Parts: sequence; structure tokens; C-alpha cells
Amino acid sequence: MSFITQQQDDLRLAMLNTEEFAETVVYTKAAGYDYLVDKASQENKSIKAFVVREQLGPTLQNNSRNLNREMEIYILNNATYGVTVVRKGQDKVAIPVQIGESAVEFNVADILDQDDVAFHLLLTR
Repeated sequence: MSFITQQQDDLRLAMLNTEEFAETVVYTKAAGYDYLVDKASQENKSIKAFVVREQLGPTLQNNSRNLNREMEIYILNNATYGVTVVRKGQDKVAIPVQIGESAVEFNVADILDQDDVAFHLLLTR
């Protein structure tokens, strides 16, 4: 077992465990994109994510001061338990705004961090 595989397993079994911290979300890949390594997986994929819910805030410091809801999620960089390619501005994630509510679709606005183990993504509505 490689060090990366061991880290992914630790993250999956602890932080991305729905009995503890994680939630199941639906990740939708951008239409028409060839995902190379991830070709075989379906377009809409249920995965586990560690979710950080944010309050409404201005997304840009401009004159209109638009308020958008933002969230951050942590997901595995893994073809089986997560995704291996993220297309910011194109991929979407269905997730409840509040725990217990119905899921709504968020856009993947940015990749805040990534490595061989996980992605840290910023989602906006």
C-alpha cells in the first residue's frame, strides 16, 4: 500500500465517514468533457464530502455587491470514492444549503487546494 493510498483510506474512513462528519453529495461533471482516467464513471456521481457551510457574503468587491451563498467541500482525489479531475466553472455539486433540506445545485467556483489525496473546492450558487 502506497503512502497516498494510506492517506486516502484514512481520510475516507474518518473524515469522509457519513456516520461521523461527512455528507453524501452528487457531483456532476461538465458535459462533453473527456475525463481521461475517469472515463468509465457516470456523469452524476454520489460521493462523500466534508462540507463547510458559509453565510451569505459578497462574492466580488464591486459596485453591485451581489450576495451569493458559498460552501467549501473536501472530496477525495480518487476514481472510486471521489473524482480525479475537477473543472472549475463547469462542474456542479448538489448539496443541501442546510442539513436536512433538499439538495440544490452549486457551481464549482474554484479549486482552493489539491494534492494526490484530496480536493478542497469552493462552491457558489
